[in-house]
Amino acid sequence: MRGLTRGLLSTTFVLAGVLSGASSALADSSTIAGAPAIVVGQQEFGNTASVTPVSSDCYRAYWLLSVTAGDSVTIDWESQESGTSLDVFPPGTTDYNVDNTNPIEQQDLSSNDKNELQFQATSTATLPVSFRSGCGDPAGPYDFTTDIVHAMIVSLPPLAPSLAGTTTVGVHNPDGVSLSGAPIVVNLQVSGPGVPWTTIGSASPVAGEATISYTVPSALAGKTVRFQAVGSGSGYQADTSTVQTAKMPAAKPECVVPNLAGDQLAAVKESLKTAHCELGKVSHKKTRRGKRTRVVGQSPKAGTREPYGSKVGVTIGRA
Repeated sequence: MRGLTRGLLSTTFVLAGVLSGASSALADSSTIAGAPAIVVGQQEFGNTASVTPVSSDCYRAYWLLSVTAGDSVTIDWESQESGTSLDVFPPGTTDYNVDNTNPIEQQDLSSNDKNELQFQATSTATLPVSFRSGCGDPAGPYDFTTDIVHAMIVSLPPLAPSLAGTTTVGVHNPDGVSLSGAPIVVNLQVSGPGVPWTTIGSASPVAGEATISYTVPSALAGKTVRFQAVGSGSGYQADTSTVQTAKMPAAKPECVVPNLAGDQLAAVKESLKTAHCELGKVSHKKTRRGKRTRVVGQSPKAGTREPYGSKVGVTIGRA
């Protein structure tokens, strides 16, 4: 799965609270219909000995876990009873069909009475989670921690061959739902001959779109470059878009302001064009006869270096 957005959630479970008799903390259920929702980021406790056995001395305690397609799920869990197992059932599992449904994930305790289950959600759904014990082994308390990191997909459209501009990067989850705001940040990057991947603009998405203004380094003018967008954020899996390639235009020459003193307006326009400048404001000033219709002042002064196409103002003599 390449890039996609996910919010980090933690559910930490402390076995000591269960063993100390804090029964008020127990929230599991002997049925899927009555199972409590797992709150990510919160301690959860249970005890298979406190639920109704499913058969003879076999016990199954249920919880419900809500996931989004692409979520990376981690469940850290432990129990004082080594015969306890953890099962995660597929969407649509109910109390009526659970006995005929195979878990999509299944795990036993390790030798130190702890374990960690990791899996990736393939769809947006609610999954029944079961802690199972008994059936010849003792039932007893357990605790667990659930972490979820959301996925995002970053989509970069083709960019125009320009040294500066604005682009809109799409940001959504694997189900196509738009993602917005912090903590997600999308960085637009460029690389080319002699220039490694460099961030040239950043923005957070709004309604699934990150609008980024950018400027390509002048060293890449006239070169073939590569663009990519990288989305990241706390609680989300980083994602990198497909790479776009574009040929940058050559850098435009500077406007080197010419000396326009004594020129008439027609000559001024020609000189400015040759110098890659443009005519700016034209004002007039009363002068003696010999300077009438000619430049008696200019701004900026001659020899000044300005960006391509910069305007140069002149003052023309008049009667």
